Order: sequence, then C-alpha cells, then structure tokens
Amino acid sequence: MKITKRQLRRIIKEEKRKLLREGNQESAMYDRRAKEQGYGPTPRKGGGTAQQEFTRILGSINDLVDEALRLGINPEELRSELEGIAESVNNLDNQQGW
Repeated sequence: MKITKRQLRRIIKEEKRKLLREGNQESAMYDRRAKEQGYGPTPRKGGGTAQQEFTRILGSINDLVDEALRLGINPEELRSELEGIAESVNNLDNQQGW
C-alpha cells in the first residue's frame, strides 16, 4: 500500500499528538507522586523538565521528517524506517519492563 507525503505527515502529527497527550498524563502523575514524596520534576540541561525536553525532541523529529520528505525521500521508505525505530523502542520497553 502506498501512502502520500500528505498522508504520512498527517499520520506523524496524529501520533505526535497522541504521544504528547499520553506524556502529559504520565508527567502529571509523576509530578503528583514526586510532590507527595517531597521531590519535584527533574530539571534538565537548559532548565526544562524531562517532559519539556521530550516535547522539544518530538518537534525536532517532526521537523526532520518534513525535511526528508522535502528532499524527496520515498514516503514508504521513510515510514519503514520510522516503524523500525518504533519497533526498537517497543523491544526496549519489553526488556526494561516499562
């Protein structure tokens, strides 16, 4: 099945929104637990929290995908590569028990 660049962008943006929504829920839960235990969100280089850094990274990934498509990378090939990255994350998730 072939997908267009527009469809790929839409899929990536939907997944990004979903990840951000899930991340915000997890972040709120972490913040609540940390506050109960007397800790706060972990500051990162540049002063942001881990969640803010994650959001920045997701934005960078989205920008890189847009740039790859502008450069003429085959959307099917790009999708396959992104799926491979996602599979690697799933494998780590299963190994780590997260």
